[in-house]
Amino acid sequence: MQNRKASNATSPVVLYARVSTERQAIKDLSIPDQLKRMRAYCEAREFIVSDEYIDEGRTATDDNRPAFQEMIHNVMNSKEKIHAIVVHSFSRAFRNVTDLALYLRSLSQVGTRLISVTQDVDDSPIGRFVTLFYGLVDEMNSAENSKHVKRALRENALRGFFNGSRPPYGYKTAETKVIGRTGYRKILVLDEDETAIVREIFDLYEGVRGPAAMGMKKIAECLNAKCLCRGQLWRVQKIQKVLSDPVYTGVFEFGARWKLHNRDTTPRDSDGIALDQDDDSVVSVPVPVIIEKERFQRVEGTRAARAPRNTPPLHVTPRTLLTGLCHCGYCQSSMQIVTGKSGHYRYLKCSRRHMISGSICSSPNVPYDRFEKMILRTVVEHVLTECRLKTILDDCCTHADRLANDQGTEHRQIADAKAKVERKLTNLYRLIEDEKVRIDGSLGGRIQSWQDELKGLTVKLNSLKVPVALPANIANNIDVRTFRAAAIALLESPGSEDARAFMHLVVGEIRVYADEVSVSGPNLGVLEAALAHTRAAIPTVPSFMSNWRREGDSNPR
Repeated sequence: MQNRKASNATSPVVLYARVSTERQAIKDLSIPDQLKRMRAYCEAREFIVSDEYIDEGRTATDDNRPAFQEMIHNVMNSKEKIHAIVVHSFSRAFRNVTDLALYLRSLSQVGTRLISVTQDVDDSPIGRFVTLFYGLVDEMNSAENSKHVKRALRENALRGFFNGSRPPYGYKTAETKVIGRTGYRKILVLDEDETAIVREIFDLYEGVRGPAAMGMKKIAECLNAKCLCRGQLWRVQKIQKVLSDPVYTGVFEFGARWKLHNRDTTPRDSDGIALDQDDDSVVSVPVPVIIEKERFQRVEGTRAARAPRNTPPLHVTPRTLLTGLCHCGYCQSSMQIVTGKSGHYRYLKCSRRHMISGSICSSPNVPYDRFEKMILRTVVEHVLTECRLKTILDDCCTHADRLANDQGTEHRQIADAKAKVERKLTNLYRLIEDEKVRIDGSLGGRIQSWQDELKGLTVKLNSLKVPVALPANIANNIDVRTFRAAAIALLESPGSEDARAFMHLVVGEIRVYADEVSVSGPNLGVLEAALAHTRAAIPTVPSFMSNWRREGDSNPR
């Protein structure tokens, strides 16, 4: 984003530009042209261009666009009213008339307009109707373009050509002598290096190489050790993708994802018949064979037999006291429980080491039972002390009072500004009723500006939540000694759900290193647990800020 200001500017606005494809963004033609025209438009009208937002390679048929969402959030929550969002055309912001109508209503509540440089529409009821009509036309054009593009891609696939995107692992693209719209059409051919790796994966899974068949995790470790990867390390999910992709039998299925999407989203009548009768069938494009069909089906049967839903586990790991709290101190991945000796021993292990390779991270395996006892002892000896609990509760009260005071001040400021605008409008209406002033274009514009400002202030006032300050003597109302005794008694049964809920209140994260452990947690979690104790109930796990490890090194590691 960039900030630009015009001389004698009176009204702040933001600019929004978008292109649908990354190819357009790379050519760098459409975005600069849009911005140039919008800047000239704002300069001619002496608008302040406070921000510029750009989405590259994003469709406007939905609002799933990072820059667009950031813009809407900033406009709706700006302390200074944004006069308008300026676009080159309405289609740059919306190609969905429903989204257009909803966002127009939301923006109008804070006094912000949507202005198109190339489509001159005012803010009257007729103007809003015309804007929605433009949106309906843009949505229809988008749907028609999508239909024709899909038909062209399907025809291209029927002729045996590759439509684009990243080739499946084991293949690469090669140009043919057939001329296409942007060059020569392409087909999929074998990538000899990757083809050998695909065959090796199937060999390892069936035990053709080595003394015994390997599982997916072991195959990933083997390939990573040989550095046989394409940009990223092998994971279990990638191995499963290779073993389950029918493209290796010589058939590339084009349109499979379209068919799955259309099955879930296509409107249907009362008999269940799709209202959109477009042919969305999958096109089978022939490609070179890497794995024989009989072997692929045999591996498919083996995978089905080994699936967890069909094979009961040797040991079902229950939810533990520290489930979800432990993270690797080296790679920040979550720690998970693994077992050894047929489930007789439990260890905490870095999930990246477990899923990818043992050499990917230097975090060691940690015996879980001994680790859990150490964490419990740390919490009891360094958190659940009477002095620490008293300090935490006092800090929570101070923080809540300060927050209530700050937001109460903001609430009063907005209320005063709203009352001031209301007085202006009341006085002006009285003068108009007494025929002391006449309404002209300039006065009408001022009235509209005040009305928009009043509407925006009303929305902010209604959305602002003034927190209720905690009683100053709340720490005295809680019997710290009784709460401490109850908490310690609760943790003496670490397998209970109540103990787990309590631990997730007072501990936010546990960082595990080779020779030390860092434990942190929220102040307000301790307060919530203390208040719950007075109500004789264990609450659900909240999400708060503010650590009880205020000094950073006050707890041993």
